[in-house]
Amino acid sequence: MVRTWVAAALALAVCPLVAPAQEYAVKIKQPGLGDKSLVKRTSNEDVEFKLLDDGGNAVFEAKEPKVKKFVFSEVVLERAAVGDELVRVRRKYDHAERKIKDVRTTLPYQGKTVLVEKKGGAFVFQVEGDESVEGKDAEELNEEFNKGGTRKLLTDHFLPRKLVKVNEQWTYDVAPLAKAFTGDGKIEIDESKSTGAGKLTKVYQKNGKQFGVVELTMTFPVTHFVGDDGAKHAAKNSKFTIKLEADACIDGTLDDLNIRAAIDANVRAEGISVNNMTLNLIVTVHGTSEEVWTRQGK
Repeated sequence: MVRTWVAAALALAVCPLVAPAQEYAVKIKQPGLGDKSLVKRTSNEDVEFKLLDDGGNAVFEAKEPKVKKFVFSEVVLERAAVGDELVRVRRKYDHAERKIKDVRTTLPYQGKTVLVEKKGGAFVFQVEGDESVEGKDAEELNEEFNKGGTRKLLTDHFLPRKLVKVNEQWTYDVAPLAKAFTGDGKIEIDESKSTGAGKLTKVYQKNGKQFGVVELTMTFPVTHFVGDDGAKHAAKNSKFTIKLEADACIDGTLDDLNIRAAIDANVRAEGISVNNMTLNLIVTVHGTSEEVWTRQGK
């Protein structure tokens, strides 16, 4: 018995006690009123469409690669009275370009200042001293402001409400996002089965500040595809996933950050009527984007 106690004591002496894992608060600062940020954003997206007959044979196939590049300076003009949502910003676009297949388009607001403002529950876009930005020209602005840009995914709603360890998972409600994604009436999503999870994958010090890498993953099951005629088509085994990784100051003192995001979607809709034929539609999407936010002062 004495020998056992001695052996245990020696083991403790030569093996240091394991310290409990450190916990961190995760708070990402949002730009305040009057704050000016320089933003550089690029994205690549590959969309593939297939129409199949009942035998699984393709009767139509198309691929649509997209590349988008934006550089702009943003000034925050107004936030919502409750919460942290932006309701009015001003952007000066130095570069605004969209390339679909081999066709490169310079968007009409390149070199101009755009006022972005929420009115009647939706954001509208106006070139200062000129006409509104609408339709195809406003496609990227609508996706960012009326559906949910990547920066919106780094607000408190998606971050942990308690201290967390590295690689400890937390969850959050993604039903509001599901509603936004179905706003154009093209798809229906099962909100009850949509999921969102996050974790802090890395921490480090930089210039005396606490930095970290936050990873967010969201999955949305698609239940129906809605045709141009308004008809709903069942979408079995269909979903899309968003994965975001943000390298940022997590102590809430700096709003500079680097965001990388990826989206993968696979939607299979049945019973599409085309030229008196009943076909099945498969849409697959793979996209990546990166944006860098750098504070430029007031």
